[in-house]
Amino acid sequence: TTEFCGESSASIDILCPLDVQVPNVFTPDGDEANDTFQPFFGVPATDFVEYRFAVYSRWGEKVFETTDPTEAWDGTYNDELAVSDVYIWTLEGKTRLGQEIDKSPNGETVRSGDVTLIR
Repeated sequence: TTEFCGESSASIDILCPLDVQVPNVFTPDGDEANDTFQPFFGVPATDFVEYRFAVYSRWGEKVFETTDPTEAWDGTYNDELAVSDVYIWTLEGKTRLGQEIDKSPNGETVRSGDVTLIR
């Protein structure tokens, strides 16, 4: 716009919700289909400035944790195969644009949930 004292401009950033999808089952059996467990995002992994993904046994023991959004759980714990069971996961993260992990496309909260490991 042009004003009496000169020109000025302004811009705004519109932050769309971060598209997060987390599977609820995986089968780490070596067939190269669903062998690992990790969240999937609508942004490149390089966009994250903060990230933490952890998986816990039903007794609350941490079996996997990463701060690398490209790293997935392979279904092992202490270098041994984890048993078929339901595991709890937690997820936190923020992109360089300030988008935070919060909701899935259908509006459900995605900061925690469960996954079934099937062997």
